[in-house]
Amino acid sequence: MAEQKFDEAEQYLLQNWAVATDVEDAIDGVRTKYEALCVRIAETVTDNHKKELDDEEVVAVLKIAGPARLKSGAIVLRRSSWPSNGKNSPTGFWVTNLRLEYLNDEDKAPPEIGFWLDWDDEKDDDVYSTVAKAIADAARKAFSSEQSSQWKPGDNEWTPLIGKVVASKEEIREMLSKNDTERFVDTIVNQLEELATLIPAIDEALRIKSAASGKT
Repeated sequence: MAEQKFDEAEQYLLQNWAVATDVEDAIDGVRTKYEALCVRIAETVTDNHKKELDDEEVVAVLKIAGPARLKSGAIVLRRSSWPSNGKNSPTGFWVTNLRLEYLNDEDKAPPEIGFWLDWDDEKDDDVYSTVAKAIADAARKAFSSEQSSQWKPGDNEWTPLIGKVVASKEEIREMLSKNDTERFVDTIVNQLEELATLIPAIDEALRIKSAASGKT
């Protein structure tokens, strides 16, 4: 059996165990409160759109804190009539990259929000372009010029059909560290509400997709 030795960081913890456990407890507390804020965001938007965002099985916060299958952490809201090829990446409104580890890692992408379409069969480029264009056209009509400049159309099946950066990681960290939690909640809720105005257009675009896929 190989000899077990503690590295420098582990040695420090052993010498300062009481402090380390206090920090560990504090981290757990931060995770719990942060996840509660994200749940509040999801519940606020779904309460405002009970008839549209009605799929309670996946209207959820997916592993914002702690070890996770979905490593980036996400809020997912969806409509039960929207297609879904399984539950791992269902069609819906996604807010991603929310894990605290991501917010504090400069190599990770910032939190992003958008409408994600789970392609249930081999993607047809023409169908993708048609669906993406229909949603982009609806966004230009529904949003102000300033809003439209922030929302970007997707360019491939691995990106949202329409999406944007929620805020920089620095801005999010500042909101949380300064206890400006209402601003944090409102920032994401307001952007989800912008997406919600596109639900009728998304429904129509998905009907186009369904009809086009049926012809191929």
